[in-house]
This record gives sequence, structure tokens and C-alpha cells, in this order.
Amino acid sequence: MEAHLDSPLSLYQVAREAGMSKFHFCRRFVACTGLNFREYLTRRRIARAKELLRDDGRSIGDIARDVGFKDTTHFGRVFKRLERQLPSAFRRRAEGGGERSVGTAEPSSLRSSNLADTSSERPL
Repeated sequence: MEAHLDSPLSLYQVAREAGMSKFHFCRRFVACTGLNFREYLTRRRIARAKELLRDDGRSIGDIARDVGFKDTTHFGRVFKRLERQLPSAFRRRAEGGGERSVGTAEPSSLRSSNLADTSSERPL
């Protein structure tokens, strides 16, 4: 998923890639991450956007498209919902050295290592 954040990803595609039914994949995914597929994907996209906003001189619209948002306005709304600030405000704080992330775009359950090892879990 991480390599395809800029692409439209459907639950069906990802479940098929994992070799599971959509229903089974959803249950396993929530058990591993604590989030449903769509929320996890959105938060990963915002986390990636934050990296790009810190380090990249490209426009916010370009960054929004690079992380899978087709509409800059929608990206701004989602970013503000998760980070409690607009992407432009986040960038200004990051550039000024006073970056303050007040949202929760990347809780520990989003770290890719949490998805990788499911061997100790009982099968569903």
C-alpha cells in the first residue's frame, strides 16, 4: 500500500493482492491496525503529505495529487480534520522550525511493522 499511496486503491484490490476475501481482509486489517482500511489509507496519505510539506518546495496542490487526492480542497479539509491546521499553516510552522503537529495522522498502529508480523495472531 505504501508504494501506491498516489494511486486510487480499492478495498477489493488490496484484499485480492493479500489473497483474502474483502470481509476477511477487513477483519484482519482492523485487528492489526485498529483502523478500517479507508481511514488507515487516509492517515498514511496525510502522514506522507506532512513529510513532503516539510521537505519539498512543490505546491500544496502537487503534493495533494502525489499522495492520492484528486481535489486540493478535499485534501485541505481532510488534512485539517486530522492535523487541526491547514496544510499551508503546517508548512509555515515546519519552515519556521516551530513545527507542531497537533493531530493524529500517524498513531503507532499505522507503522508498517505492525502489519508485517501477524504470525503470533490466531487465524480468523
